[in-house]
Amino acid sequence: MKLLYNAWLEEFLSYLTILKLHYDDGGDTAIKIFSDCDHDYESFEEDGYGKMYDAAEHVKCKTIYYPDENGQINDYCEPAYDIWFMSSRDMTEYYRTLGRLYQEKRISFKEYNGYKREMHNMAREYILYTDAAYYGGASFYLRTKTNHKYASSISIYIDINSCGSLFELTCGAATLFDMYSMKLNELREKYYDKDDEYWRRYDWIKNTA
Repeated sequence: MKLLYNAWLEEFLSYLTILKLHYDDGGDTAIKIFSDCDHDYESFEEDGYGKMYDAAEHVKCKTIYYPDENGQINDYCEPAYDIWFMSSRDMTEYYRTLGRLYQEKRISFKEYNGYKREMHNMAREYILYTDAAYYGGASFYLRTKTNHKYASSISIYIDINSCGSLFELTCGAATLFDMYSMKLNELREKYYDKDDEYWRRYDWIKNTA
């Protein structure tokens, strides 16, 4: 019984440790969305998939199925993988702001690419460098368009049969979007006046929409 208890406690603490690491990085969304989980560590994984919907401002999920022997898709087909489409206004505004800064010659082309590369590397860290993708169970595609409020986005491809940890994947996605908001604020503070009309309008639209 003691061995079983210790195993349970070790697993439970490992989940808390992961949440603490994301919090230390500046991501508090993961803490919020898992705050209602039971003390049973298994609930972190069981609830992980559903909580992907809480990881970003705008989330959609589509399941891709294996075709049957006739090449058709029907209710009896097995799921192949899920595609999670995630976006936020701050994510799109981050890339829109980079474009403005470059056009206004406030940053160089090298700096522009550096900022974009920084966020791509963060996506790799939070999505790929986890147990979720250890066996090839997760991958992603990042978009940086800015023609509408959810134009910038990330598509996360999940093979349920190979994904090592839905909990870690959800935490990673949530923290990535926290980082977009944080990095957007850093750009604003570094390159723009606090009373800039553009940013006052953006804040108003974001808070009233």
